[in-house]
Amino acid sequence: RTAVRDQGATVRDLGRSHRLVTDRQYRALLLRDHARCTHPGCTNTRGLEAHHIRHWIHGGRTHLANLVLLCPRHHHTHHDGQFRIDALGQGRFRFTRSDGTDLPHHINPADHITTDTPIEADHPHVAGNAATTRWDGPRLDSHYAVAVLAQRRDQARQLAG
Repeated sequence: RTAVRDQGATVRDLGRSHRLVTDRQYRALLLRDHARCTHPGCTNTRGLEAHHIRHWIHGGRTHLANLVLLCPRHHHTHHDGQFRIDALGQGRFRFTRSDGTDLPHHINPADHITTDTPIEADHPHVAGNAATTRWDGPRLDSHYAVAVLAQRRDQARQLAG
């Protein structure tokens, strides 16, 4: 395998035979992308995934210029075709909606929250009480929760024989 190294002997590229990023590449992505999802307006810092801008299967290389960090939600919506990512160089990227319009560099989520229109207007197939909870505010009793889970595990084992 060919490994391209810089003057400090840091591995910069391992060629097309490697689809997954190395630990060093991932750490470099965390630094470059400020340890958050790069989708405009997203502040998610958990479960970040390295994404090939030009997909590996289509000849995209596994190097920093072709990689961004995305949270699982934006990674899936990108692969579902809801937006496109283009590399602009020097660690900058353009995000474009599926209709071809650019996503702004910064989206304030509060700008997209309205109280004028009920959620049912945008999603008529979802019941009005679908997102309600029966939680009345007390703290979770962890001992009780573990006991219930253990009891269900034991019941499942007994049924399995």
